[in-house]
Amino acid sequence: MLNAGPSGVIWMLMVLLSSCAVPAAPTGGPPDRQPPRIESIVPDNGAVNVTTPVIRITFDEYISEPSFLQALSITPEPSERPDVKWKKNTVEITLRQSLEPNTTYIVSLDTKLRDSRGVSLTAPITQAFSTGPEINRGKISGKVVEPLRGKGVAGMQVFAYALPDSGANGDLPARPLYRTETDASGEFLFEFLSARPYFVLAVRDRNSNRKPDNLEVIAVPSFEAIAADTTGERIAHPWITSVRDTVPPEVRRVEGISPAQVSIRYSEDIVLSRTDTLTWSVSDSVGLVDFDVKHAYQLPDDLRRIVLHTAPLQPGSYSLLTGVVEDSVGNRARRDQFAFSVTSDVDDGAPVFLDFIPSSAPGDSKLHPSVSPGLIFSKPIDIEQLDNLVSVEDTSGNALDYSASTVDGVRQLLNVQAARDGRPFRVRVATPSAESADSTVARLFSYLTERELGGIVGVIADVPAATSVLVEAIRSGDGRVAGSAVADASGQFAVTMLQQGGYTLRFTRDDNDNRRWDGGGVEPFEPAERIAWRSDSLRVRARWETDVDTLRIPVFNE
Repeated sequence: MLNAGPSGVIWMLMVLLSSCAVPAAPTGGPPDRQPPRIESIVPDNGAVNVTTPVIRITFDEYISEPSFLQALSITPEPSERPDVKWKKNTVEITLRQSLEPNTTYIVSLDTKLRDSRGVSLTAPITQAFSTGPEINRGKISGKVVEPLRGKGVAGMQVFAYALPDSGANGDLPARPLYRTETDASGEFLFEFLSARPYFVLAVRDRNSNRKPDNLEVIAVPSFEAIAADTTGERIAHPWITSVRDTVPPEVRRVEGISPAQVSIRYSEDIVLSRTDTLTWSVSDSVGLVDFDVKHAYQLPDDLRRIVLHTAPLQPGSYSLLTGVVEDSVGNRARRDQFAFSVTSDVDDGAPVFLDFIPSSAPGDSKLHPSVSPGLIFSKPIDIEQLDNLVSVEDTSGNALDYSASTVDGVRQLLNVQAARDGRPFRVRVATPSAESADSTVARLFSYLTERELGGIVGVIADVPAATSVLVEAIRSGDGRVAGSAVADASGQFAVTMLQQGGYTLRFTRDDNDNRRWDGGGVEPFEPAERIAWRSDSLRVRARWETDVDTLRIPVFNE
């Protein structure tokens, strides 16, 4: 009997382990930052008269197998999941059904594909072969951008839905016929398409179900049908991203929180479509007695809730008819009847100061002439209460007259006419508490004057008749829209009252005249309004109109 001894056992274990090793990328050397590449593919890219339902791909390095399954798509989509087998850096894909005759097959890998070190593709890979004597040569290319400055958006899934030759009929097919992905600059390219019209939609497909879902980022085209051609020339107008939101807000809870306050909580952040209270109704439980609704308001820290300030309500049961409410994209909540109860006849106290308008910030707040300083309280406050809490003074302590206005009772805007010349003024608010009856908070404001402001003027040439063009000046620093104007019939525009600094311009063909850009819809189809950008920074100086060259925007004429 052979006695191997300790060293022999170790040697045999090493042999066994090496013979059972799983192929893996070699370790050591410099970090791998290069994305994987295809070294060979069978059938060859562009091959014709293919009969074998097997696709073999060899990469230049080891691949993460789970990422390959996520990244792979085959068009036409197989009715059964194909068999996938790996041998080192080669994968063999076997389709379980026979290939369709005279059909172009496209094999795509998107940027979910990673090598064994986690380095992903930077752009999708597309290969194709045909089972007939010819291969489809149709192409569609375009670009997906964000709406503010027109910068490309990477990693968007782009779906091409086949349409009837007569065009769209209002409903998308259940699945896209082709898909690709935007590269780092936001550009995409479909190749090897059959000759027919397509509806092309970009989606940030978070759940990988290859369809647009509610609250996903989408980019709707500005035209419904696009024909594939052999040139692949990029569509002139880009696809512009927006959030798909087709679900209106719903009431989640109604409750009486005090004898004069009713709280309505919604399923999402909402906007009061009307600042008056005429659409809201509170009555007793049998509808015989109506109670005044004095204010409907929201507090800045809870935008899912609306509070009604009503006439006094005794403990008991009541009925509410909700008013006009929308979400941020205009989906209107259904008006409905809800029962609620008031359980206490004890008021929850006097209004409490919450914040200044604009919101609190250290130092002197410079106000644009179109903006009024203001105060936010926890509940509606009347003018007598306001005068007892608020005072306005100059920097020497001299009292200044002011008037107040409000649309909801909790936001009180102050007009300090004596300070319109730019002199600083201080707004002081008493905040009495159990610890101190004399506690106050104060904020220093001053108005910008016309001497400190400038503007941008220009002309848009060849604007089509009856076309409304919205011009917006976007601040280079924070990306906010600082001013806007609508070009007149001759194309002239003037964006005025701008602070000194750098700006870019955005031009929207405002087809519905609502003075904002609309991103369109999918089902039913609504085209996205067209946008053009002037990306170079324009410098605005005080007491000066910056004149831009005559602008031509070809996409507005298509």
